[in-house]
Amino acid sequence: MPRVEPLDLTFSPRAKTRVCEFLASITDYPPTLTLKKGWTNNDPELRWTYGAYGPDNIAHVAPDVERCGYALLYAVEDLTVAIPQFQYLAELEGKMFDLGRNELVLVDRVGGI
Repeated sequence: MPRVEPLDLTFSPRAKTRVCEFLASITDYPPTLTLKKGWTNNDPELRWTYGAYGPDNIAHVAPDVERCGYALLYAVEDLTVAIPQFQYLAELEGKMFDLGRNELVLVDRVGGI
């Protein structure tokens, strides 16, 4: 089993509802939320997106990521989240994902959240 590391990251209530509804809609396999950063919709800047890894994805990707000295899986609130792009981990520390126009937006956390 791949290790799970803590990550100081939160979701706004709206964003958490969205990703949990997405995960609940997957019935073919036990899904793990995946966060990735990339280009979407021909936007000129990188954006955070979410998806799901199944057990086979995790079994395949985790050893490669761990060989680089990072975990694939992170504990974020009460969710286990796969983040294969370890080069962006520092960007996530102490932040919060909110929901923009049907996409995740990384924002600074407001005190008390």
